[in-house]
Amino acid sequence: MKILFVRHAIAEEPHSFKGHDDLLRPLTEEGRHKARKLFKLLGKFYEPPELIVSSEALRARQTADLLAEVFPKAAREERAAFNPGADYSSLTGWLRGLDRKLERVALVGHEPDLSLMIGGAVARGPLNIQVKKAACSEVDCNHIGRGELTLLLPPWVA
Repeated sequence: MKILFVRHAIAEEPHSFKGHDDLLRPLTEEGRHKARKLFKLLGKFYEPPELIVSSEALRARQTADLLAEVFPKAAREERAAFNPGADYSSLTGWLRGLDRKLERVALVGHEPDLSLMIGGAVARGPLNIQVKKAACSEVDCNHIGRGELTLLLPPWVA
């Protein structure tokens, strides 16, 4: 299964949300614009995912919405397991319950969570990688969460 890891796009700064729930921070207009541009580029060469899953955070859901504009046939899910603070065990737990017939899925989440998941999958531990906002990284992964990094698409290519 190919897993496209997508970090949420540029969101409002956390300091502007003091006293508010961090899960409610929205994307900025700049974040929406840059993500749309990158995802349109991705759509020109990337096979559509069958499923787009995101954390419950508004910024991740909004980024997943932008990805779904390019891949409208993909089913959608939100998972608390991918809220900020997720790690490699969050990924492997999700994979255990996932339909093995799926060939491509996209997971929209947060940093450093995505780096931990990618590192666990490809290096069985820490990997010196940092996923930038709206960046896309693909891992060709087996059902137990081990795989090979096959795509890195930084946000500045679009």
